[in-house]
Amino acid sequence: MNTTKHLLYILTLLLVSPCYKANAQRVPAGTFRSPVDGPIRLVANFGELRNNHFHNGLDIRTPSGMKLYAIADGYISRIKISPSSYGNALYVTHANGLVSLYAHCLKFNDTIAKYLREEQYRLQQFDVELYPLKDELKVRKGEVIALSGNTGASQGPHLHFEIREEHTDKTLNPLLYGFDVPDNTTPTIRALYMRALNSVSKINNGTEQIKRTAVVGKAGDFRLASPESIELTGDIGFGLDCFDTQSGSTNPNNVYSIELLIDDKRHCYSVLDTVPFEENRYINSYCDYAYKKKVGGWVQNMYLEKGNKLSVYKKHVNRGVVSFMQDGTHKATIVTKDVNGNKATLEFYFNYKAIPLTLKQQFSPALGALKDCLKENTLVKEGASVTIPAGNMYSDFDFTITKDTARIPVYKILNPSIASHSYYSITIPTTHIPKSLISKALVVCMDYNGNIKSEGGKINANNTITAQSRSFGRFAVRTDEIPPLVFKVGNKGISSKKVGKGKKAKTIVTHYPISSLRYCIGDKLSGIKSYNGYIDGKWELFEYETKSAQLIHFINRKKHETGQHTVKIVVIDYAGNETELLDTFNL
Repeated sequence: MNTTKHLLYILTLLLVSPCYKANAQRVPAGTFRSPVDGPIRLVANFGELRNNHFHNGLDIRTPSGMKLYAIADGYISRIKISPSSYGNALYVTHANGLVSLYAHCLKFNDTIAKYLREEQYRLQQFDVELYPLKDELKVRKGEVIALSGNTGASQGPHLHFEIREEHTDKTLNPLLYGFDVPDNTTPTIRALYMRALNSVSKINNGTEQIKRTAVVGKAGDFRLASPESIELTGDIGFGLDCFDTQSGSTNPNNVYSIELLIDDKRHCYSVLDTVPFEENRYINSYCDYAYKKKVGGWVQNMYLEKGNKLSVYKKHVNRGVVSFMQDGTHKATIVTKDVNGNKATLEFYFNYKAIPLTLKQQFSPALGALKDCLKENTLVKEGASVTIPAGNMYSDFDFTITKDTARIPVYKILNPSIASHSYYSITIPTTHIPKSLISKALVVCMDYNGNIKSEGGKINANNTITAQSRSFGRFAVRTDEIPPLVFKVGNKGISSKKVGKGKKAKTIVTHYPISSLRYCIGDKLSGIKSYNGYIDGKWELFEYETKSAQLIHFINRKKHETGQHTVKIVVIDYAGNETELLDTFNL
C-alpha cells in the first residue's frame, strides 16, 4: 500500500470511528449525493427492530421505476440477485473506503444488465452473486445505475439503501453521512418495563417476572402514568417501548440512542450507529424476546444478558443491571435521542431493597441446575441428543428434553419463548419411518399454532437423523413424498369478449403476441431446492420471486423464430422429489 493510499485509509477509519458525536457528518460536505431525486422520505430507518435482526439501512419511499443514482464515483463491486432477501441488489465501492448498496431494484442500467444477463446464462442460474473486477463496471457520481422496484422480500416499491465499510462489510448508519432527512420531532416513549432477573428478585413485592408501566407526556417530556411508588428487590433490568418519527411522517421508526442514568450517573448507554452482521441476531437479547413471543411488541433492554456481545452498548455499569448492596430510594432518568439530537426524557424514583449476600449465593445459577450459557452443553434424553454450542444462549438456562408419543414421537426442546443465537444440533430416532421412505425423512419444528417448518436433516447409520435448528419448541421426524407444485399462470396471449345477446351472442377470441411466460411453483414441506426452465431444449432465464411464487420468462422475440415453441419447467425439492411441466407457446 503506497503512502497516499495508506493516509486515505487511516483518514477513512477516523471518519467512521464511533467516537464522533451523534449528529456529526462523517464525510466532507458534498461527498455523497442523494440516491434519489427529490426529498428523502423514510419508510424505515437504520436500526429499526426486525425479527432476528436490526434493519441495516434506510428504506426510502419511491414509486416503482424511479431513477436511482450512484452517490459518488466508484465501481460496481458486487451484484446479488436473490428470489428473496434484497432481490436485485447493487454494491458500489467508493475511493474513501465506503460501499453503497441499492436493493429491491426493478432493473439495472443497460451496461450492468448486459453484464448480469451474460453471467446468468453462463452459469445457467437466476440467483447469482457476482464480483466484477474493479475496471469492468465503473460508475460516476449522479449516474443512473438502476430503477427502484419491489423485488425480493419487499412489501412495496422502495429503495433499501446502505452504507458499509469496504474492509469489514460493517453496516453504518447512513444518516451520519450527509443525507438530508428533515427531522425536528422528538422521540415518543410509550411504556417502561421492569424485569426481575432471577427467582429472588421482585417487582412491587409481587410474583410478576415482568411489569409494564404506561408512560404519558409529549414534546420530549414524559412521566409514568401511575403515581404509585415502585418497589424493587434484587437484580432488576429496565426496558423501554419507544419510537421516533421524521418531520412530515407518522411512520414509527427506531430511536438512535437510549441512556439510563441512576442517581444522575450513566448506568447503560446504547447507540445505533453501526451493527456488524455477525451481531445482528443479538437483537433477540437487545430486545425482550420472551415478551415479544408471549405478548407481542418490542421492548428495548437497558441491560445486557450474560451472553449478549452486542457492541451497540457503548457504556454500562454492572451490565446495566440495577442492583445495590443497601436499601434506599433512587432516581432513574432515561434519555432517548434521534440521530438529529432531538430527545425525550423520562424520570422516576424507585425504592430498592437489597438482598443479603448469603441469599444471593444460595440462588446463584452456578450452584443450581442451570447450564452455563458460555459453555457447550449436550443433553441425551428420551432417545434424542441435543448439543448447544458455547455462546449460543443469552443467559444460563434449564436444559430440558421431554417426549410425547401420542401419535408419532415428538420431542420438546426447551421452550419457543427462548432465543437461540445460532444453529444447534438435534439428533432424533427414525425407527418409526419405513426403510423404503427413509431417504425422504426430515426433521420438522412445530409451533403451538400448528405451523410446521422443515429443518432438513442428514440420515445417520444408527437409525437417527441430525438437523441444525435456530428455534426451540417441538420437533418430530416426518417424510416428504409429495413433489413440488407447478402450474401455468394465465395466458396473456389470448383475450375473449362476448358480443350480442341471446342466440345471437358469440364470443370473439383475440390472439396477440405474448411477452412473458409465467408459472407458479411451490412446495408444502421441505422447500424448493432448484428450478430450471428450458425453451426448445435450451436453458433459458426464468426469474423467480418467493413472495409471488412465480417463475417468469420475458420473451425476446429476436431470439425465437415465428411458430410454436416447447417449454419445460423442472422443479426439485430438498427431499429429492421432482416435478416436470411441459408446455407450448406460439409466436
